[in-house]
Amino acid sequence: MANDDVITVAPSPQTQQVSREELTRNDDCWDFENMGSHLQVTHLDGTVTNVDRDALGTLFSSGSTRAQALASTAAWMSWIAPGNTSVLFHTNLPQSDKFMGSSIGFLLVGRLSDLYGRRWIILGASFLGVAGCVLGSFATNAEILIAANICNGMAAAAQLPLGIAVAELVANQARARTVALTTLPSLITAVLGTVIVQNNAPDGHPSQWRWGYYAGAFFAFFSFLLYLVFYHPPSYRQLNVAGKTQLEMTKHLDFVGIFLYVSGCVLLLLGFCLGASSYPSVGKEVIGTIVGGFAALVLFVLYEAFSTTEQPLMPPKVFKNVHFTSLVTCATFASTIFYVLTILWPFAIGKIFNKRSVDIAWFGVLLVLGATLGIFLAASPKLRGKRVKIQCVVASFLVVALTTPLCTISPGGHQRLIVLLGISASFALGYLVAIVITGVTFVWEAQDIGLASGVLGAMCSLGCAFSRTLFTLLLRKKLEEELTKAVLPVVLSAGLLPETMLQLGAVIREQATKNGNTNLTTFTSLNTTTKVAITNAIQTGYANSLRSIFLFIIPFSVILLIGACFLPDLDQFNPVKVARRMQDPNEYAPQNNGEAAEQPGLELSMLGRRVSATEAT
Repeated sequence: MANDDVITVAPSPQTQQVSREELTRNDDCWDFENMGSHLQVTHLDGTVTNVDRDALGTLFSSGSTRAQALASTAAWMSWIAPGNTSVLFHTNLPQSDKFMGSSIGFLLVGRLSDLYGRRWIILGASFLGVAGCVLGSFATNAEILIAANICNGMAAAAQLPLGIAVAELVANQARARTVALTTLPSLITAVLGTVIVQNNAPDGHPSQWRWGYYAGAFFAFFSFLLYLVFYHPPSYRQLNVAGKTQLEMTKHLDFVGIFLYVSGCVLLLLGFCLGASSYPSVGKEVIGTIVGGFAALVLFVLYEAFSTTEQPLMPPKVFKNVHFTSLVTCATFASTIFYVLTILWPFAIGKIFNKRSVDIAWFGVLLVLGATLGIFLAASPKLRGKRVKIQCVVASFLVVALTTPLCTISPGGHQRLIVLLGISASFALGYLVAIVITGVTFVWEAQDIGLASGVLGAMCSLGCAFSRTLFTLLLRKKLEEELTKAVLPVVLSAGLLPETMLQLGAVIREQATKNGNTNLTTFTSLNTTTKVAITNAIQTGYANSLRSIFLFIIPFSVILLIGACFLPDLDQFNPVKVARRMQDPNEYAPQNNGEAAEQPGLELSMLGRRVSATEAT
């Protein structure tokens, strides 16, 4: 006997007979209302659309996985390449341009691909990555590099495996594994390439950074070709059966929100770059640009919250989900902490422990290897086991416990212990990130995966851009204070000539902006004892500066731990559910709204109505 308190849907006659192929699509695990030939879905913004049943299922092309792996490698190459360019072009750019481009790209690619379909947006972003790497490989000044990095940043929205391109095409239980497999080639290439180039290219030679753009262009181009051939996700017609045309969809886009968000990111990028290059004298134009950028983003948030636009760029409802907000918080602060560690690590190894460029490259590789191990351990359900939420809380606690002792770094300290702490913290961060970037695609339905992943990517990119500028300026300020305190007494006691003191000060300031050890070999007038004393004083000044900077990481780690306490238990989500199904490019699909409307399906008014016991049986 049917329960009168339960609202069910009267089944369509078409769904009474289910073929073997339909069973493999796991329609019963979807929260959609069954409409026969198509399914009705409700987006976060309240928009109701009809999705072709053929858009769901398990057919998947391995060519798309290879394309994603190559694209991820291209994104890593374009991320590594700008590392040494600021010194070569005699600028002090904070390298926030790529992350600002990514923050724009993630949100636009994620949201628009939900509305229009993934294929052409992913292809367009991939081609933009090719153009960015080609532009960067032939750059002759900082302005061209900024343009190249912005292009690469926007392309990274499609290149990085955050669930938009490939992860949605596999079952829930395989998403983390897919992310890990597509990330592995990029990490291996980045690690080996960095070490090989540092061993063979002389310091300051353009090959130290151009190789990243060359390799990025190669991988981006072939990933574009593979996407073009193998990547055929559901088309716009299948995602909008008997719905709006593309022109009608475009008329209802949130153009005001897009303008406010893009203008805010661009103004912040200009402010960060101008502020870093003009430091310590920050002019009114820099302050005005930064304030204008923050004001534009505040207006964007207010507009999205109170506007009546039909399809907002970032629906406020997305943050009312506590689980989603906690996942985004953990991903943002975990990526920020790891990125700050990768910034400070070469500086710490070279300046405090006085290592060469080759040694710095090897020690930097260890952080990446630690994060990679964490990603792969989290990607395997057998190794990860159950109780994922508790594991994330433990991983976050380990980040707090492992990053706090870094504040005790000193020239005479235990180098191996510091390196071990950095590797262990990277492992915990990689483990946590692998879970949250796939978990964010679980808490919302398939029609909003792009939006969810886009918001996560945008927040992570903004966090990295802001932290890069913040920690760079803080480090410069602390270096000025601590180097003066540590070096000045030693120099005065050595009785150096005024000319020598001025030259020494210039060399110290120049070397403070570069990775590598302290080198005073050009001062032939100094005896060995004086050189050793000054070198030790410089290392002490560097250590005191970094200890203060590592203290600023602790609040980030604490917020990460608090966010992990509100994470959902990912074990509750259906492990065999597949969000989207790859399409045969030659397969039949509805050609127009009229043809689609003729296909049988339930009327909208029938959905959600009560059914009698006879109908229910």
